[in-house]
Amino acid sequence: MTVSVTVTPTGKEVSPQERIVVQFQAKMEAGVANSIRVTRNGWEDGPNPGESIQGEWSTEDGLSFMFTPAERLQPGSLTVIQLASSIRSQDGTALDPACLLHSFLVDDGVHYGAKEMLLPCIKTANQGTHLIPMHLTVPSSGGPFPVMFWVHGGAWRGGTPEKSEVQSGNQAAYLADHLGIAIASVAYRCKGSAGNFTQALEDVMDAVQYVRDHADEYGIDTRRIGLYGGSAGTPLSALAAQRTPEADLYIGYNGIYDLVPLGQMVAVKHNDYGLTNPSVEANSAIYHLKPNPPHTLLLHGTNDQAVSPQQSAKYVEAVQAAGGHAQLLMYKGEGHAFFNVGRRMELPTLYEVKQFIKRVWEIREK
Repeated sequence: MTVSVTVTPTGKEVSPQERIVVQFQAKMEAGVANSIRVTRNGWEDGPNPGESIQGEWSTEDGLSFMFTPAERLQPGSLTVIQLASSIRSQDGTALDPACLLHSFLVDDGVHYGAKEMLLPCIKTANQGTHLIPMHLTVPSSGGPFPVMFWVHGGAWRGGTPEKSEVQSGNQAAYLADHLGIAIASVAYRCKGSAGNFTQALEDVMDAVQYVRDHADEYGIDTRRIGLYGGSAGTPLSALAAQRTPEADLYIGYNGIYDLVPLGQMVAVKHNDYGLTNPSVEANSAIYHLKPNPPHTLLLHGTNDQAVSPQQSAKYVEAVQAAGGHAQLLMYKGEGHAFFNVGRRMELPTLYEVKQFIKRVWEIREK
């Protein structure tokens, strides 16, 4: 049995004046507050160490501990609450290991608003019998806006013979609201639509062209294009970024950038998604970096059992060797899909992505 912990506040838009409350399920031993660290923009053993936030702890019952920061929290920052694994309750019970790290984002005060629209069909395929949609998230005010294209993961599963599946881009509404950028969430032919890798890449590139053709209609600035994807969406999005002349920004979560190692596996050689057609090299972004590759941010968990972290490490090296700027953030102990909504790295990864986009596109506060 272990002791569970609840931390408040939570979320992406916490007031800078909030106090932090750590609520334990059982009464804790004396001095427990000395084993809780509150840091800004990182944490111990994280990709970035962060800096300590000064303040005072107080408790009346040994169950609920309140932290009052010495100064208001920094707008736009990531606040992390890290509990030491050595903490024990009064009866000697240890903490639940899943409760050792908590985080929230402090509201930056920037709000463009966000409006979402589903475009039921931006192109047809298979002699007009198959519909491919797009989901657009656009800031409600201002513009024209830079645009990010999201290419979803999911092991290339999904879709039907009639239409491809569209999934809203990772944190699309938040990024549109706080950065003033548009998110085009791309659908592509997966296995459920009898698709293959070549067709999927064609669909992604056609989505980019669709936005180019309708940029004025949606208030989009196609001089600034970025792509991002997760897992099975990374080989497609990374390759599309190299084929898109305007793309100067790329973000990949637990990605695959070199299909050659996978192509050596019997399961892939004989799979039904055409990864070896025309060849695994032809379908691997690492072999097709354009001059001045897009600014690249890769995020990967060290305990990813589905995709080796070496995929990200080698891709960063390749981008740098080609004269591009690339950064790899490794998340200790995290597995596959660690960035998804509801996972404990959801907000830390969102913070890093937001900061990266701001730096590359020089987005200033309103």
